[in-house]
Amino acid sequence: MSDHSVIKFECEFATDKVTINDKFRFEKGDYGQFCDFVDVDWDNVLNVSSVDEMWEKLLSLPCWMVWINLYPKVK
Repeated sequence: MSDHSVIKFECEFATDKVTINDKFRFEKGDYGQFCDFVDVDWDNVLNVSSVDEMWEKLLSLPCWMVWINLYPKVK
């Protein structure tokens, strides 16, 4: 006798059309300024002993969220 089981089912559902209001125009981005913004000592950032420590370091970088302002949004 096998120790594997299979469940087969069909699911029908309906959803409303989803629209995303915030779309970025990456082709219009200021990539020069972005490169300056991410000019970080990555060896220091990535030299950690745990994922949690790396996450804390990444969140502390000034470039973490500000880069969003470097790319215009679609209107």
